[in-house]
Amino acid sequence: MAKAERSFDAGAPLDFSEALARLRGDHDLLLDLIRFFLADWPTLRDSLREALAAQDRSVVERVGHSIKGLAANLDASQVVELAKSVEVTALKDPWDVLSARIDTLEQAGAMIVGRLEAYLATHSAN
Repeated sequence: MAKAERSFDAGAPLDFSEALARLRGDHDLLLDLIRFFLADWPTLRDSLREALAAQDRSVVERVGHSIKGLAANLDASQVVELAKSVEVTALKDPWDVLSARIDTLEQAGAMIVGRLEAYLATHSAN
């Protein structure tokens, strides 16, 4: 079985300072972006798995791009890089290599979900 070229650091902090700076300190907007990620991640993750099972490279590419954009909104650089790797190699890499990349992206996505939920729980007035 092929190994993913990239891995992620499960202990890497998720720092929202750059996202907040880009959003000009609009904390409510940051919270909305976090909610968007949390709402969209399960569907995108499942779509990625379904596309992999169906060997549909164009859907893998498109979903990788969508995940990259969602993660970029939060300056979640590891997820951005992993999603970019899936996106740009979807049309050319062997399925086992692509599957390993998707596995790594899923692990990183699961880790960020936990951190986003924790942040939302402690910073949301709702």
